[in-house]
Amino acid sequence: MQSTSMLKKQPFIFSFIMLGFIFTSVQIYAQQLGSVELFNKKTGRKYVFNVEIAQTETERSRGLMYRKALDPQAGMLFVYPDQKFRTFWMKNTLIALDLIFIDTKKRIVHIHPNAIPMDETNIPSQFPAQYVLEVNAGMAKQCGLNKGDRVKIKTP
Repeated sequence: MQSTSMLKKQPFIFSFIMLGFIFTSVQIYAQQLGSVELFNKKTGRKYVFNVEIAQTETERSRGLMYRKALDPQAGMLFVYPDQKFRTFWMKNTLIALDLIFIDTKKRIVHIHPNAIPMDETNIPSQFPAQYVLEVNAGMAKQCGLNKGDRVKIKTP
């Protein structure tokens, strides 16, 4: 009799354990969402990107790795606690990206266009940056972005 009672409880226990595992896994990779507004000072136009915000070491190290696609008006914003020279690479990144380096005054200091997927060559900023915005390759050119353009970061 006792073994029959245990069998009835096992699916519940298994389900509870699996829900805990799924919840923990989602929490590890969940990132805060926000938006980045880029202002082209030559044209006066504003471009808005919906972004995932990578602000912890774990989030920044994973970045956009293993993603097969990125919506046209989407990206990832890497947030650092300080401003200094930054170096990126495209290891395990399946999509071509533009990397937009932004300083503490929220100005673009460097744009690295068309970073090659899976390339492990270092991509250094030319100037110190506190933020790095990754968007689909070609978007910086399409928006006409240049060094010195202003940026507004919105987080919930």
